[in-house]
This record gives sequence, structure tokens and C-alpha cells, in this order.
Amino acid sequence: MVGTSVYATFYIPQKIAEGLANGTLERIGGVVREVGSKRIVAWLREIPDASNKIQKIIHINTAISVLTLGTTVAGFAVIHQRLDSIEACLKDMQETLNEIDQKLDLSFYAQFRAALDMAAKAFKMSDTKNRKPLAFQVIQSFAQSEHIYTKYLDQELQLQGRAVHEYLSMLALIYLTETRCYLELGEYLSAMERLKEGYSRLQNYTRLYIEMLLTSNPAAYISPFLKTEISLSRLTQIYRWLDPGMGESDVFEKLRSNLFQWHADASVLTGFRWLKELPPAILIKADFEKKGYFHRSGQVEQALACLPKVMEKMESAIETCNRLKGYQTEVQAMENFGISFQEWLSLQPKEEQPENAQMVYILAA
Repeated sequence: MVGTSVYATFYIPQKIAEGLANGTLERIGGVVREVGSKRIVAWLREIPDASNKIQKIIHINTAISVLTLGTTVAGFAVIHQRLDSIEACLKDMQETLNEIDQKLDLSFYAQFRAALDMAAKAFKMSDTKNRKPLAFQVIQSFAQSEHIYTKYLDQELQLQGRAVHEYLSMLALIYLTETRCYLELGEYLSAMERLKEGYSRLQNYTRLYIEMLLTSNPAAYISPFLKTEISLSRLTQIYRWLDPGMGESDVFEKLRSNLFQWHADASVLTGFRWLKELPPAILIKADFEKKGYFHRSGQVEQALACLPKVMEKMESAIETCNRLKGYQTEVQAMENFGISFQEWLSLQPKEEQPENAQMVYILAA
């Protein structure tokens, strides 16, 4: 049985709500922690198909990441659904990439799906003699998928291509599925090692991706044309992930000279240096020609209109990275509280679920 040192509730404690509001607490992925000491005060789990009322209290957009807030929510069926959404995005993307003769290899999705199906079957087996060998076979299949999509991601980053975000998401899902298998097997040390390695790699790739998307002149993100969509504080959150010591004033000082340089570029009627340096991940040549970006009228404004969606992709990549990091704290908590993964899974609130419940909060007594 689960001990009394940890429990679940549908209600956010007032101290936590106040701490998130006044900035003494912060949410990083699926955990809430103290800003100074980094001590964790709560773990979060989504409740599917719930309203966003509580979501607003803790500033979570559950659609922003391919990963769930907690490992317990990420069953193999959920992972399968997330995989389908990534594949759909890549298929849509392929139509545009055909115009520049770039192909995306979608054939390996079948291999990953087959491994997911096998994993689901393996952990339904009651006989450990059959379950364990099949589970390790599945883990090997996931490892092969990891190598394939790491290669794809490396190639796409070199091209500064459009599929970087999807390949990052794929890698995150692969790390999660491997971790889930190890947890189901009770191999907690292997689960933690896999999470640490996966987070380190994903963090490095995400950093490269964000630096690319910030463009040759990041001041464009806070141009007057985007003042209602991208604030300085929102852009600061991106820079703070790259460098935790940065505040709004630091970001402004970093971009101050670029603000004037951006206007200087915009005055050149023969073409804009910033536009020409945009990576294909933001705009490809076919987009420029199709949408008239090389006409004098409104060139910059039209290009800037793409940046709010790019901002969302940066935020999404960071959120995915943070959630993978949050999974490490769950595995560590199981060890600290002396409970198994199955017991962690079984943590459920004793009270009746409120109609507007969005989250389950796991708290230490």
C-alpha cells in the first residue's frame, strides 16, 4: 500500500496557488517547485477532456507539448495518439516541401507503431517469463528508432528545415516510451539513466533549434507589428531558458542595437537582409514567391506575420524538454517515498472529482 507521506488531490492548495501568482513558486514541466531552493512541492497530472479553468491558475497549456505532464498519464495508447498527430503534420508538410524537391522519409513510423503495439501486449502478460524478454525486445526496437530519428534530426538541423520540431517531438516520445517500459519492469535505475541521457540530448538539440528560430535579428519578435501577440516578457521566457540569469532588462539591452538595425534593413528597397537570412524552418523560397514577399509593399510585415507561430514552436519545444526533465523527479520521488511505479500509478484523490477539475496534484504530507 502507498504510505501516508504522499497523496493525491483534485484541489490546488492555496499556498501553491499564491506562490505561483506571486512568483515564489514556478512550474517546470509537470512539477511545481520553489524558485530559490528548487524544492519540489507538487507533481501534476492532467485529467483528459476537462475544462481549462484550473489550467489558467497554474499557467499550463496542455496542447503545447507532445508529452504529458506525468509519466502515469502517458500510456502506450496516448503515445500512439501523439505519434499519429506528428505523422499528420509531416504529411501536410510534405506537400510544401515537394515544391523544393525535399523529401521526408515516413516509412519508419510503421516500425515505431509496431513496437508500441508489442509493448502494450507485453505488459498485459501475467507470466513474467514471457513478459520480460518481450519487453526488452521492444526496448531494443525503440533504441533503433532513436538512432534513426536522431540522424534525421541532425540532417534537418543542418538544412534548417521545417521538420525539426516534429523530429524533436519524435525523440521525446521515444525517450518516454523507453522510460515507461523500464518503469513497468521495475528497472528504476535504468529508467532514470534513460531519462537523464534523453533530456541531455533533447536539451542540446532544442537549444540549437531555438537559436536558429530567433533569426539573425531577434528584435523582429518585438517589432511594433507584433506588439499585441508577442510581448517582451514572453520573449524573455525564451531567453531565460537559454540563460536562467536573464531578465527583461537584460533581453532589452541585448536587442537594443538590433532594434535600430532592423529598421535600417527595412529601409533598403532592393531586398531585406533579414528576410533573405530567414531559415527555411520559418519561410522557404516557395513561400516568398507564392505570397509576394519580394514585392516592395508589405514585405517585412508579411514575414513578421509568421513569427507568432514560430514563437509557439519555441515555447512548445521548451515545454517538451521541461516535461522530460520533470519525469526524472517522479522516478526520484518513487525512490524517496519507497513506493513502486504501480503504487505511484494508483495514487488517486479520495474526494469526488469536481466538475471543473483539470489537474490531479500529488503532494507530500
